[in-house]
Amino acid sequence: MIHRIFFFLLIVFLPTQLGLHFWPEWSYVLGRRIDFLSPTLFLSDIFLLLTCVSWSISWIRSQYTISNHQYPTWKKKNLYLFISSFFLFFIFIYFNCVNASSRSVAVYSWVKFFEYLLLFFYIVKTKPSIHLLSIGLTIGVLYSSGIAIGQFLLQHSLGGIFWYLGERTFTVDTPGIARFPLCLPSFLGCIELLRSYATFPHPNVLAGYLAVGIPIALQYQKSKIKNQIYKFQNEKIDAWLNGLQKIAIVLGLVALLVTFSRSAILMVVIFGLFSVVKVFYFDRFRHMNTEKISNLKNQRSKIQIKYQKVFGTIRNSLLGICTLLFVIPLCIVGLYVLRSVSPFDESVVVREELVASALKLFQSAPLFGIGLGNFIVRLPDVLTAHAVYFLQPVHNIYILLLTEVGVVGVAGFVVFVLLFAKSIKGLVLSIKGIKLQSVCYPLLTILVLGLVDHYWLTLQQGQLLLTVILGYVLVSMKDQVLGERY
Repeated sequence: MIHRIFFFLLIVFLPTQLGLHFWPEWSYVLGRRIDFLSPTLFLSDIFLLLTCVSWSISWIRSQYTISNHQYPTWKKKNLYLFISSFFLFFIFIYFNCVNASSRSVAVYSWVKFFEYLLLFFYIVKTKPSIHLLSIGLTIGVLYSSGIAIGQFLLQHSLGGIFWYLGERTFTVDTPGIARFPLCLPSFLGCIELLRSYATFPHPNVLAGYLAVGIPIALQYQKSKIKNQIYKFQNEKIDAWLNGLQKIAIVLGLVALLVTFSRSAILMVVIFGLFSVVKVFYFDRFRHMNTEKISNLKNQRSKIQIKYQKVFGTIRNSLLGICTLLFVIPLCIVGLYVLRSVSPFDESVVVREELVASALKLFQSAPLFGIGLGNFIVRLPDVLTAHAVYFLQPVHNIYILLLTEVGVVGVAGFVVFVLLFAKSIKGLVLSIKGIKLQSVCYPLLTILVLGLVDHYWLTLQQGQLLLTVILGYVLVSMKDQVLGERY
């Protein structure tokens, strides 16, 4: 189906930031252009809209019976619930926009929200395979990591064709560029290294993408590609894709290191340690139980079982050693990066000021918020004079959401999640059926990283990835298992 192709392209090109920017008057704050406020048509927007439009056309054709001209009927109860929910939702949007200092920014932000809502419902309704997501993210991780490693080695942007993927032009000496101070022994002094951006607007965004993408690629590294995509079974294509995913995982870990993102590296270290425990304990236990059941059913000889145990032990040991070889460097770099953190660092001080400013803004409009997307617009009103130059969202998605949509908006979101899960009990039971390494761990990564950064709610790549992961999680909650659907 054509909408599957567009969805796959959306996942592949999710890391890109190639787009057409517009700069209306309301995208300026204190006379400065603000990227967060600029209406932009991204390449990923085009793929998203093509996905939803092509699926809508195919859905309408499948629902409409030409022979008897009958349209699908809605149950009255569901129809009334749908209409009343949307009516209340639009009332909230009205008050949220009315309270906004810049109503144009609020309206544009809500338009983007509905765009992502379309993608969310597309995933929930069509249930695309997790393998499709894995392959798309593998390709994205592969070229993003290659660009990131190249930037770190050269200490400047690669340029050329990569500009068309959204890579910005910069060097290690560019004002405002993200750097990491590497302090060598005293006789060598300290040097500043460029933190890799790839095609993302900031190294932290690249790190967040890798922290989410690598576990998904790792979990489904051995997945098979079904006939629905290639029309035929080809073992060479399978082997090629498996090799591609292995390369992407290795390059992704290296690229993660050169972003020097403390929080993302820490999350991947935790995932790596969990994988080691899983390999040495859970998989071994499951392997032994499988052998016992197989022995009872097939009455295998003791020699066969002995060889299987030896092979299983060797396999698990090799997997554990390989995992440790990647986890140990991550731990070393992570500890070194964490050592460089000081409570008096500019980044720490700025984040504290942004949190304090967010709380002041929340107090000014606690019910309906200050307006979606209006945090930066209102920021100069509460910041001290010396800090007005740090025009960026608060680095916490929960505080940011509470500030912009208020208590009513946050409560409405919680009610929506509970209604979708039917009940708290159903939510808990469903989560127990989700494979941690597939979509639950990436969601946990997003929720944790959201405590220290804002890009999941403010930047195109973060918003798209959050929407996709939420969609897959809720699909898994409904189905209990991740089937191989296309």
